[in-house]
Amino acid sequence: MRLSIIIPFYNVEKYIAECLESVYQQDIPESDYEVICVNDYSPDNSRQIVLDFQQHHNNLQLIEHITNKMQGGARNTGLRAAQGEYVWFLDSDDYIQPNCVERLLKIIAENDLDFLVFDCEGVDDDHNVVKILDNNINFTSEIRNGIEVFELDFLENHKLADYTWKRITRRRFYLKNNIFFIENFHNEDVIHGIRSFILAKRMLFIPEKIVFYRKHSNSDMALRESTQKGNNIASYYKLYVDLYKLYFSTTDSQEKDIFLSRINTYQGYRTFSEIHLLTSEQRRQFYKKLKQIDDISFIYPYFDWKINFVLRCRFGVASIHYLHTILIFLKILIARIVKCRN
Repeated sequence: MRLSIIIPFYNVEKYIAECLESVYQQDIPESDYEVICVNDYSPDNSRQIVLDFQQHHNNLQLIEHITNKMQGGARNTGLRAAQGEYVWFLDSDDYIQPNCVERLLKIIAENDLDFLVFDCEGVDDDHNVVKILDNNINFTSEIRNGIEVFELDFLENHKLADYTWKRITRRRFYLKNNIFFIENFHNEDVIHGIRSFILAKRMLFIPEKIVFYRKHSNSDMALRESTQKGNNIASYYKLYVDLYKLYFSTTDSQEKDIFLSRINTYQGYRTFSEIHLLTSEQRRQFYKKLKQIDDISFIYPYFDWKINFVLRCRFGVASIHYLHTILIFLKILIARIVKCRN
């Protein structure tokens, strides 16, 4: 088995057929690759669509979760079941270029790569090209180790490492280095990508758009953001914890620079400053998810047993800050009015 294509799915009945169709519009025999679809307890008709494809393709395997483990858990399930020499994780709402697999596998094998990275094209639901990810990959296509890639490009525009669907990887590279995804949290591919690049001895980038990345309509994104916002903020805190643990656990200066750059990148999300903007339901989501972080006290002593207290203090500080800002504004406004009258 040359390749395992792993496709986790949840609530994607609108897109998964197109994803699977693209996987089967390839230039290698189906006996040379397998397609592993992981049903992450999807409540819609996605499962039936996969079963319909399975009737026509013997190399399609369906694995079903009895609870939702989120994308990281579903990807881990697929990786553990994979038999291919190489692994490609695809998102179930994206699709790939036809007749590209043979060429990609040939590049990896001939150059003895840990993984091959490629580019993507953003599309909307009507297949119109849209701008995504702000790709500005500037380095030339030469075989390098992953840390060199970080130094040359990633520290400036961080467009390579986080997106696991933009690379095909040797399966034993993941297994030998015990590289798996974080389960039950969003942003599961950030740590996975960073560890992959740091440990890679031979990787290559080709500036070719292989994956068509689906950028959903604003209404879809707004709905997902609204319903999952509490979980999302807690997941960013989990990301901070893991990045800081990696930062303090290494003595390598290059690795420290990489971890610090990612910490700085995600500081823009201002995790705790958004707590006071959550609804009651979103805040309950946040508390529940936050309690799943076993090592939370690594960054914030006593946080694990006084979550509510600490968050309420943060909320109080934020409220005072905003009130102070308003008062200053009013003071300036009154002063200008008085000055104008005089």
